[in-house]
Amino acid sequence: QSALGPEHPHTLASRDQLAACLQAQGLFAAAESAFRQALELRRRVLGAAHPDSLASMGHLAACLRALGRHDEAEPVFRRTLELQRAVLGPEHPHTLASISSLAGFLRSRRQFAEAEPLYRQALALRERVLGSDHRDTVGSVNALANCLRSLGRHEDAEPRYRAVRAWREQWLGAEHPDTLTVLNNLASCLQKLRRYQEAEDLFRKVLEARKRVLKPKAPQAMHPHTVFSLSNLACCIRDAGRPGEAEPLLREAL
Repeated sequence: QSALGPEHPHTLASRDQLAACLQAQGLFAAAESAFRQALELRRRVLGAAHPDSLASMGHLAACLRALGRHDEAEPVFRRTLELQRAVLGPEHPHTLASISSLAGFLRSRRQFAEAEPLYRQALALRERVLGSDHRDTVGSVNALANCLRSLGRHEDAEPRYRAVRAWREQWLGAEHPDTLTVLNNLASCLQKLRRYQEAEDLFRKVLEARKRVLKPKAPQAMHPHTVFSLSNLACCIRDAGRPGEAEPLLREAL
């Protein structure tokens, strides 16, 4: 700032990066103020429709969401996407990211029916632009599967989770935390479909892997994700008609 001036593009970029750093530390109120300053300056210097200004809008929307101010965040998410479609085009990576961000926001608000077509749109565009094996495309497959599961459409979600599992096992390894998360979600789908033995086998696999991979902060404790897996396994066994086996697992998870 002292060398280039407060309105130089590099200074503005540094201000935006500082806001992102504050948000990453959980300092959301300070981050919001910094994002607003960066957005105001970028609009004045670069113009409201400049890609950097639109990026700042998206960052502000995400910060407002993190602060729980959803009624303020939603119109910013929507306006960012609208402008990016007009300025950058529907297939620009920033536009695709904003489609996914709006869909994720709506899903977090339990507006699943509105989120689903946005997830499908992001997936179709990423398949066309990036290819089916790109990590962002696979992320869109996983996000759509999560939305379908939230809608109770487990048969539609299952093959998508299986595809994501195959990709993550290949790229990340069988015991990477992200791989174990998709295995857990696949098991949950199978449980809802009353395919209890398949679900139980997967839940056990996730539980044993998390015990090995995830280290708790306190000695003799259990990592929260491992506790979650233990509870999931117990509920699956209970739903399969074996409450006597489920009870000690549930007690252990308490």
